[in-house]
Amino acid sequence: MRTGERIFGETEELKFNFGYQGHDLEIAATFRYASADLLVLLHGLGCSKESFAAAFSSPDLDRYSICAIDLPGHGKSTGRLARELYTLSSYAAITQSVISQVPSPDGRPHRLFLAGHSMGGAVGVIVAGMLQSRGTKAHLVSVDGNLVGEDCGLVSRSIAAQEPKRFAAEGYAHLLADLRSSGREDFNAWARWCESALPDAVHAAARSLVAWSDREVLLRMFNNMGNKAFIYGARDDKTYVLKRLKRAAKLPITAAGHFMMVDNEKSFYQGLSGALRTETVKTYSPVSPERIFSRVTFRKSAPISSKWLSLEQSSL
Repeated sequence: MRTGERIFGETEELKFNFGYQGHDLEIAATFRYASADLLVLLHGLGCSKESFAAAFSSPDLDRYSICAIDLPGHGKSTGRLARELYTLSSYAAITQSVISQVPSPDGRPHRLFLAGHSMGGAVGVIVAGMLQSRGTKAHLVSVDGNLVGEDCGLVSRSIAAQEPKRFAAEGYAHLLADLRSSGREDFNAWARWCESALPDAVHAAARSLVAWSDREVLLRMFNNMGNKAFIYGARDDKTYVLKRLKRAAKLPITAAGHFMMVDNEKSFYQGLSGALRTETVKTYSPVSPERIFSRVTFRKSAPISSKWLSLEQSSL
């Protein structure tokens, strides 16, 4: 990683270099130093850290140091890796390694905040669970993050149902074409972010996302956490998951669907700021992710014959 004197309020591009499971990784990140309160932003499936670009200029997040990262196979981070590195568990372990290397203003540990969108929300749950099981506190905000099977929607489940070679040869191009031709600002933005992702990474991550969501491990972990919040677009009917959340702040973002940062940027970052300050009742029975990784396996879904994208707002 590039080192040197941090300048208050300066946004810079960093590279975190370290080894993981025999691979040399380079993780791209956008970083801004502001305080010992560190907000780590995790993007969704096929997206990139650019989905949170406006966070660095949002006055509602002025008090936080911010680190938005590209997960492996996405954005500008290392790609063309073994498929097992494009899984939620690997993404969580890699995120932890990045967090340990983020520069702090005085060398002391950060006060940690996590916010993850869609797949990034699922990764954030695992990271927070790992930290909690080891006695480290982290405040988690799930930005319409995956928790149950219904959250996978048509897109991630359709990707997961395809064979890897078929998706790389045909499915990925079809996905991008459908996003670009949708006529929707949020899907067009997703297409731009997705262009920098590797098809193999998107496919492997989708399979991992479906497996974790279908097993409802993420929901159990989320419900056993301390300070947490769930943000969602008010256009979406999230009743199926909201009624199952325990001791969590729940904040709808008006005039927004799944891609809140695109649909209503100002309200989204105002809501995120509020969610980061929300304290909820703490629980005392953390679920250790390390004990459940071996039980999370992919159950192949039946191919979905309907069009890739529903024009209804839904989780991916």
